[in-house]
Amino acid sequence: MIFSKIRIWTIIAGVAIFCAACRKDALPEPAGRDDALQISVTATGFTFGNIGTRAVNSSYTTNLSSGDRIGITVVKDGETILEDNVPYAYDGSDWTPLNPANAVHYFAGTNIGYLVYYPYSPVMDGKLTDEIVSSFVPQTNQSVQSAYDASDLMTGAGVLNGMTLSVTLTHVLSLIEMNFPAGISAVTFGINGGATLTPCLFEGAHRYIAKPQNQPVVLTGSYTENGERKYWQLPNVTLAAGKICRINIFSPFFIEGYTGGVQVFYTDGTNEITSITDNGILKLMYSVGKTVMRIVLLDRDNKAYLIGRTC
Repeated sequence: MIFSKIRIWTIIAGVAIFCAACRKDALPEPAGRDDALQISVTATGFTFGNIGTRAVNSSYTTNLSSGDRIGITVVKDGETILEDNVPYAYDGSDWTPLNPANAVHYFAGTNIGYLVYYPYSPVMDGKLTDEIVSSFVPQTNQSVQSAYDASDLMTGAGVLNGMTLSVTLTHVLSLIEMNFPAGISAVTFGINGGATLTPCLFEGAHRYIAKPQNQPVVLTGSYTENGERKYWQLPNVTLAAGKICRINIFSPFFIEGYTGGVQVFYTDGTNEITSITDNGILKLMYSVGKTVMRIVLLDRDNKAYLIGRTC
């Protein structure tokens, strides 16, 4: 009986050791604690989603600068996190871990993925790329450059080449660019009647990073010109991931007291007939991405106003 008990405990101990080995295989460890990876990061720019353009202006490229931070998560089989949201900072030349003792390492084996995103946030611990995108919220007030940059979420999948992890980050939100006449101020707007949003003034244009939408939205905004608050509205606007939605907004308010029919002509040869409402809003259905050439007052003997604005 004593011999039998010894054999039974020996078998149980052997099974326990075997299972422990299985668990280690399922969750691999770094090949060595000294096997920290070198990080190389580039970023793509926004591209135009609603207009044709002769070239993407250099101002739409994305250049990472000193002080920028990314987060890197190492995943096995697309779901098991091996190293979680490890922060790296850029010094203008190299990417280094914020904590030298907490770096991203090489893992031997198959189905190992390296998920990278910008800008880093500790609230993204335990999240994979889809969860990061869904939980990320752009700042409502992006009037200062730092708030605008902090709202520009980018993601990418790292590719290993030896001990170097290279990643190209792509924009996953949408860029709204609003072009106004010169001399305006206090620009705000909203999406589908939501919170008041404040864009960033950059190279003469007002820009805002927004969440993409599954269906067209209505933009409603206001600005101040010559001490007067003026309003605009634009329906049927598409906000797509990584795309620029360029909007040209001009003021029809120099037409004192006019609330009649208007025909708007665009530089691409198209036109539409609409009207100016009692509160001064010119509602345009088809102006997204187009440049207004002139407007014609249909109830004032077709008097024409040339706009002549280009982007």
